[in-house]
Amino acid sequence: MFRCWLQVPKFPASIRDPPERPQWFKRSLIEKHQADGHTHDFRTLKSQIGLIIFYDFECTRLHLETTPMSLGLVSYDGRHEFYAEFTDYDSSQLDEWLREHILGNFTLSEMKSPYFEAKGNQRLFKGEAEWVVSHPKGLKAWLKSFGEKIVCASSGNTYDWVLFRSLLGVKYKEDLPEYIDGWSMDVISLFRWEGHIPMGEDFKEDFIGVQDRSKKHNALVDAHVARDLYLKLEAGRPYSNGSSTH
Repeated sequence: MFRCWLQVPKFPASIRDPPERPQWFKRSLIEKHQADGHTHDFRTLKSQIGLIIFYDFECTRLHLETTPMSLGLVSYDGRHEFYAEFTDYDSSQLDEWLREHILGNFTLSEMKSPYFEAKGNQRLFKGEAEWVVSHPKGLKAWLKSFGEKIVCASSGNTYDWVLFRSLLGVKYKEDLPEYIDGWSMDVISLFRWEGHIPMGEDFKEDFIGVQDRSKKHNALVDAHVARDLYLKLEAGRPYSNGSSTH
């Protein structure tokens, strides 16, 4: 594995010791906002940053030809959910692990496709990806309904972001809808930045104290795990007031 050895002296002896932050980073968003001469309250500042939506894909393994099997999204406040199970993934890529852990945790298996249901602030879909995206109550409409710029955040955010853009038919950054921020967030990178080491299959659940892990690898459940991980990291920051973005 390639390592950039020249940078080693810049890091602390143990990655568990948070690295020294530069002065500009140490100031909270509120402090920087005030120092720059702005007088708007933090609620206004939050609206300028955008709304964080946590999301997770389950797919036919992590490789170039992978296809999405399901998608879960949850808003920053935890009140709005979107969940879809796709029927047009490449079934030839299925293996025993995917059948047990992904298909085995599908919650709409008994529903006939195409299927849509709105339950309060939750939207449930089962069908082909294009139908889920373009339905009048589908993914695009759901994302647009928040009425502000959305910052997408996931655990890992490598294949997730590629699959998300592909699902929306985005080839170039400038093709993104105006309500989607072009720069997504990786919650695990924040986890590392705060001095933690992602070790073991269940490090996220261990960190936030999840007891029931029977639904791990359900896309909506994992989106909530990403949210809870982010919120715990946010609450632990010295300048946090417990809420930075809606």
